[in-house]
Amino acid sequence: MGSTVPWNADVLDIIISHLPSRDIASLALTNSYMMACASPHLYSTLAFTFSMAREYPALKTPFSTVCAHPELAVHVRHVDISTIPFAGARFSAVFLREADEALAICDNLVSFRCSANAVIAFIPVLRDKRWLRSMRVNVDTYPHIRCAELLDLPLLSDLALDWMPVHVSHMLPVWTIILGETLTSLTIFMSASMNEDLLKSALQQLPGLLELHVVGCPQLYHDAVLGLTHLTPRLKRLSVSAKFDLAGGADTPLSLPNLQHLSIDVRLTSAPIGMSSELSAMAVATLVGRIADLPQPPHLKSLRIRAPSHSSIHFILLNQLASSFSSVSLEDVSFLDCSFDPKSLSAFAKYCATSVSLEALEIALPMRDLVGFARALSSSRSLRVLRIQHQMVAPDAIRYLLKSVPALQEIWTKNGIWTARSGDRVAFEPTVIDSHDGLDKYWFAR
Repeated sequence: MGSTVPWNADVLDIIISHLPSRDIASLALTNSYMMACASPHLYSTLAFTFSMAREYPALKTPFSTVCAHPELAVHVRHVDISTIPFAGARFSAVFLREADEALAICDNLVSFRCSANAVIAFIPVLRDKRWLRSMRVNVDTYPHIRCAELLDLPLLSDLALDWMPVHVSHMLPVWTIILGETLTSLTIFMSASMNEDLLKSALQQLPGLLELHVVGCPQLYHDAVLGLTHLTPRLKRLSVSAKFDLAGGADTPLSLPNLQHLSIDVRLTSAPIGMSSELSAMAVATLVGRIADLPQPPHLKSLRIRAPSHSSIHFILLNQLASSFSSVSLEDVSFLDCSFDPKSLSAFAKYCATSVSLEALEIALPMRDLVGFARALSSSRSLRVLRIQHQMVAPDAIRYLLKSVPALQEIWTKNGIWTARSGDRVAFEPTVIDSHDGLDKYWFAR
């Protein structure tokens, strides 16, 4: 690759697109030709993460680089700001100025994410981005007098609003009238002011919506959201918060004929000591059962369940999944932030055996009963990928699982991907996972 003879640019572009970011950066330093080929990939996304903020201002930001080299701005398609560094008790004015100046010259911007509570500094410059289609912003302290500026943004197809205050919530139905023909994905995250009437007014303008995520909103639990899905008949992705003690939910009519991906955030307002796992399981099992029993049940492909802390995967939920989705196309299941109860091994084995389409599973390993867990996994003839959450797992345990579960091909851990080699199920090598470390991402988003 260090040859002075130029490679075919199209071929090189394809090769670079498959390389990790760190390798692309090294390749760009080889010569000016490689730099020219690598720059569109290196500067496609300008990201500022939590780890970068800890090293600021000693660390040069990608925004300052673009300001110093304006010719790079043409390559920028995505901006992702997970946090903003402080200067004393305030956000760094230098950082905000550099980011604003960089955004001003990024005319090809397609998506903008700002999880920090400072989006007001960027809205004026975003109004001129004609290619902007996706936006996630924290509007917690967005001032009432400047709400009208949001209505002047380009016609978005993907809108995510975090921590909406009352005045922004009341403006959402007006905003959706403007975005009615273009918006296909709407996310409302952690908004105490959003209620069923406001959501209904917004969804009435969005019959073509394909994705709806309403998570962490105390006035909008699963029944309120599900009761409005008849307004969005094309919905393919849905995320809701579920609680067990909601009364009268069973009578709410549902309409989810095209749903393929479901994420459930379980929230227990009150639970007796030692009962959180059982109540969480009952909440999810009830919801899953209702969806599976619809006259026109959806063909779910993925299911993500996030339980309250200190909960475990209960056999009630596993039995419901086995009876509801054993013969349909559920391919990917994730149990997030919950441990595995060894008492549920028999139900887990039954679920693995009956889920004929299950290809990927995300779960916490029960290290105290790894043998029983592996035996249960081996009941599946379709499982190919196992994702292990937030755990440091010994290589011997990885090797044991790959050896004990014939269908298993990959195990994804915190530090990389272990792959079983054909013909020799004992020789494994970890592969580094390339990702934007530190970016603030929704747990329910892929």
